[in-house]
Amino acid sequence: MSTDITTREQRAELVTLSPEFIETYPALAEDVDITALLEQAMGPGGELNLGNLTRIKVPSAELKSWMVPDDNGEPVPTKMIKGIPAAVIARRSYWESEDVTGTAPDCRSNDLETGIGALGEGSVGNPSGKCADCPMAVRGSAGKGTQASKCKEQRVIFLLTGDLLPIMIVIPPGSLPTFNNFGALVFNKRIEGFRRPDGSFSSSLLRLEVELGLEQTTNVKGQDYNRVTFKIVRRLELEEVTRVSAYGQWVDGLVKAQEDAITMALVDQEPSAESVPFDPDGMPVDEVDLTATTRAAGSKGR
Repeated sequence: MSTDITTREQRAELVTLSPEFIETYPALAEDVDITALLEQAMGPGGELNLGNLTRIKVPSAELKSWMVPDDNGEPVPTKMIKGIPAAVIARRSYWESEDVTGTAPDCRSNDLETGIGALGEGSVGNPSGKCADCPMAVRGSAGKGTQASKCKEQRVIFLLTGDLLPIMIVIPPGSLPTFNNFGALVFNKRIEGFRRPDGSFSSSLLRLEVELGLEQTTNVKGQDYNRVTFKIVRRLELEEVTRVSAYGQWVDGLVKAQEDAITMALVDQEPSAESVPFDPDGMPVDEVDLTATTRAAGSKGR
């Protein structure tokens, strides 16, 4: 895995990572070759699919903890999930039908700016192809008397924990406000991403060890639901960031090679065992009177 980051950091003298750090994040050990280990585990011709990664969803209201699989794959209540965001991606997905089980979206966006599919550039419904112009991105377009849009917006955090592979934590529309507030905090503290060899910048979150928790909030009907909370545990040391950047580039390559797979991985995101009604985009039903609609501004993903 390449370890190129910014010019200043390329000149930095790398030191041995602490045993405690490697024990916590064994995937970042210098002698770990992810590609070779995958070939050994999956055999000749074996290919890692995003569907092989553990996916964690925001639980329904009656559950006050994350349900994280243990070593045997059994879900265990976990108050906080600690790790390093190796990659953060943004997606929009739109289905014309209400039944989306196992079906690819009719339109999607990989950058929250441009639609690909039924409402892409040149389409009758959205000639510009821009998400900011799309009627399905308008608040209330889900047509259920709520603020939910027909085209759902999500974030996916590939969180590196104690395993060699990251877990996928899907941030649904109902938790986007807390995610955006966390992004504002990171910005305010001048935590910057690093420049990759291709000239792009990584997410600033790759410089952090974070904790993801849950908090219950209540809609206007008095119904409880969970949303994700974010907390900075600490800023990573320079040598740690260097190793994380290499791992993050590997994850980015995996995601780019499987754009369709990541979209399909987000299809089934409604909370299970619901105690309150939810809109198709996973947002709790509320009673907001939409006398006027507001276009969702196009925003860049992280």
